[in-house]
Amino acid sequence: MLFRSSFPVSFRLFVLPLVLGAGAVAAQPAAAPPDTARSYRHHLGLTASPQLDQFFTANRSLPIGLLYRHQTRPSRAWRVRVVGRYDFDQGTAPLLVGRAYETSILQSEFAGGLERNVRLSPRWQAYAGAETGVRYSAWRTRYKEYTTNVEVFNPGYPSTRTTVVLDGIRKEQLLGMFLQPYAGIRYQLARCISAEIESAFPFYFYRFTYKENAKAYDTKTGLDLFGAGPIGVKGDNTFYKFSGKYLPICRIHLVYLF
Repeated sequence: MLFRSSFPVSFRLFVLPLVLGAGAVAAQPAAAPPDTARSYRHHLGLTASPQLDQFFTANRSLPIGLLYRHQTRPSRAWRVRVVGRYDFDQGTAPLLVGRAYETSILQSEFAGGLERNVRLSPRWQAYAGAETGVRYSAWRTRYKEYTTNVEVFNPGYPSTRTTVVLDGIRKEQLLGMFLQPYAGIRYQLARCISAEIESAFPFYFYRFTYKENAKAYDTKTGLDLFGAGPIGVKGDNTFYKFSGKYLPICRIHLVYLF
């Protein structure tokens, strides 16, 4: 027995392509989510070394630098860091009356090392490694201390009262080498961006040099009072030191992956 369809031919011609198209779409695989688990060969980012007592305030002691990591294997990478800071400050000392100063600070650091990482989830990684490098720091302070109503004795002349100025320059330099084991955690914010935080236990061997030279003079006569008594400062000292310290939050990184 033959059955005739009750739908007109035009309707069947319209519905048939829709049914076939829906079947073809259903047969296609679902779109893949962003590949956060992919290993990128090059990592380039910003690195900062916060001081915890000033981390959430206006921190002028936050050295900023560059980080480059080359992923040679999914679980191993070489990395290089360059960090620098320059600061200049001037004003009057709040605890000393009549003192003006100018201070400049220069700090730089270069380090390189090897690290290994293990993936904890598509977005989380743990890593650990060690790096070695050099660090250089220099501080220079120019200061003037004003002392009023000072009695000055000049041979052959009556004593006078005047204002004495102690004008000096203090220089400090630190040059050192370090070996630094570290460990950190990495979170992939987006497909090509990750944030990292790490702790370290650096061991430093450095040379510290201190030099200071100051003279005292009478503001009325301009006479140098350095030889007139204990007024005046001279200092020159160099020493070597080895130290180690655990830093729970040593560095933070924001890295672009490509």
